[in-house]
Amino acid sequence: MHGRWSVIVGAVLFAVGAIGMAVWLWVKRRQLVLAAAKAVPEEATAAATEQAAAVANAISEQASPVANAIPKRPPSAQ
Repeated sequence: MHGRWSVIVGAVLFAVGAIGMAVWLWVKRRQLVLAAAKAVPEEATAAATEQAAAVANAISEQASPVANAIPKRPPSAQ
């Protein structure tokens, strides 16, 4: 009889532990999903800002050599 009670107590403890672990994992997954949802817009904004800055820098870097390459008119041509 004593062995049977220990099996029942062990099974109950196992079930409680399994349910507790499932609840804990569900809560953690939900926290991770919420954190990822908050982080995505910030990362997207940072990436867009970085790309816009890179385009602006590239335009200014390309515009300077083009402006310098335009030949100047001699004063007699005017």
